[in-house]
Amino acid sequence: MPYTVSALKTKAECDEMIEKLQKEKRDLEFQKTVIGHQKVNNAEDASLVSTEFSANVTEIATLESSIATLPEGKAKQYHVTRKKKLEWRQEVLKKRKGETGGIALLNKEFDLVCIDKELAEADVLIADVTAHKATL
Repeated sequence: MPYTVSALKTKAECDEMIEKLQKEKRDLEFQKTVIGHQKVNNAEDASLVSTEFSANVTEIATLESSIATLPEGKAKQYHVTRKKKLEWRQEVLKKRKGETGGIALLNKEFDLVCIDKELAEADVLIADVTAHKATL
């Protein structure tokens, strides 16, 4: 995209714009690093969450069948409480699955592509402003 660098009338304005763009680039590079790490961590976490979720479902099913056969008392209450804790954990794992699954991965990849495009545009604008500054 052609930028209207002629709107900058002094070398000081050019310097100010270049400084602002360089700061923006540093911020974008930092974001890119953070999102890149999140992408790697999410991919690793996704398999762990799926494994734990499966184990959790199995344990809940086992507790349900054993609770049905237990007489009233401490043992039954313990299993009921344990089942409730596992059901709560299951909800937490469902949320984590959403944060680490395919949609989350695609969102991270999209964010990285957008950042790369912003960085490229910042480089173009810095070059344009630098060239304009040389003409002042």
